[in-house]
Amino acid sequence: SLTGHRNSISHLMFTPSGELLSGDVNGSIRVWDASPRLNTHQDQVIVLKEHANRIWSLSFLPDGRLLSSGENGRGLIWDMGTNKFSHEISSIFDIVSSLDGRYVLTAHGDADPDVGDKWSPDHQHVIRVLDSLTFNERFKCVSRSGELLCTDMSPSGKYIAAGGYAIDEQQRYNLRIWDWEKSEEPLSLGTHDVGILDVAFSPNGLHLASASADGVVKLWDGTRLNEKQEGQILWPRSAGFELLKIAFSPDSKRLATGDGFNDVVVLDVEKKGSPILRLKGHGEMVVCVAFSPDGRYLASGGADNTVRLWDARNGKHLHTYIGHTSIINALAFGPNSRFLASGGHDYDIRVWRTDFLTR
Repeated sequence: SLTGHRNSISHLMFTPSGELLSGDVNGSIRVWDASPRLNTHQDQVIVLKEHANRIWSLSFLPDGRLLSSGENGRGLIWDMGTNKFSHEISSIFDIVSSLDGRYVLTAHGDADPDVGDKWSPDHQHVIRVLDSLTFNERFKCVSRSGELLCTDMSPSGKYIAAGGYAIDEQQRYNLRIWDWEKSEEPLSLGTHDVGILDVAFSPNGLHLASASADGVVKLWDGTRLNEKQEGQILWPRSAGFELLKIAFSPDSKRLATGDGFNDVVVLDVEKKGSPILRLKGHGEMVVCVAFSPDGRYLASGGADNTVRLWDARNGKHLHTYIGHTSIINALAFGPNSRFLASGGHDYDIRVWRTDFLTR
C-alpha cells in the first residue's frame, strides 16, 4: 500500500528501471520504489509508544540503552532488554551520549517563573552533563542569550558544543563551546545567519560540524576550539528546515545530510564539501541521517514517512522501512549496527533490524 496522494489518482506507469510513477487529478506526480519489501515482522523489532509528542532526538549508549527526547520536553532512557523506560528527564530538547558512553548530554530551557516559556535575558538555557549510570549532574553549561537546541561532546571529553537560538550583538546565531572542566563561561566559536539545528563532532575529533535552519552546513577546526573561527561552508543555503540532522562517518572522512529537497548528500570532509554520493529515492524532503558504527550502512528519514537504508560505501539502496505515519525526525543505530531506531511526528519510536540483509 503506497500512501501520499491527497487527491484521486489518474495515471500510473512503470519506468524501465522499475520505479512506479503516479499522478493525481491535482497535478501532483510521485515516484515510488516498487521493489518488493519485506514484511514488518521480518524487519521491525518493536514499537515504543511512551512519548505523547513528536520525537526530536535519538541516541544509543554503548551498552545498548536508547535515549530519546520529545517535543514536550520529555527525555526517556530505554532498557532495550525489557522495552521499557528506566529513567525520565524533563524539559529537554536534545539528548545525546558521549562517544565513550560515560556521559549523557541534555539541552534544556530552564523556565523562569516570572516569564513562563517566553525568553528574556534572565531566562537560562542550559546544557547538562549527566553521569550515564546514575544520571547525577556533573556539570551545567549556562546560556542567557537564547535557546540551546542541540549539543555534542568532543571525543576527548574536553569540549561541549551547543547551538540553537543563542544570539550575539549582531543578531547572529552563536555556536557555543565550553571547556567544561575549566570554565562555566562559553566561547562563541562562530555564527550562522539563522538558528542552529544540529552539531556533531567527528569521531577523530579533528572536525566539528553545524547545520542551521536555512540548510547551511559548516565545518570547524576541532583542534582550535578555544579561538574564534569563520567556519568552512560544506553545503550552501537551501530550503528552510524545522529540523535538520548531520552525521559523520565512523572514519571521519565523510559527512551526510539532506540536500534541502529529496536527496541525501554525502560530502567529502577532507575536500571541504565536495559531494561523493547523492542518494535518490525519498519522495519528499530528507530530514535526518545516521551512519552505522561499523561503517557499512547509512540511514535516512524524511517527510515521506519512510526510513531508507543505503550501502554507505557505494550509495546502493538496500531497504525501505515502512511503518511510520508521519515525518521522520530522528535516527540512531545500535552499538552493534544490528538495530536502527527511528522516531518522528507520529510520536512512535520504531526499532528495525538490519541483520536480515546479510542472511
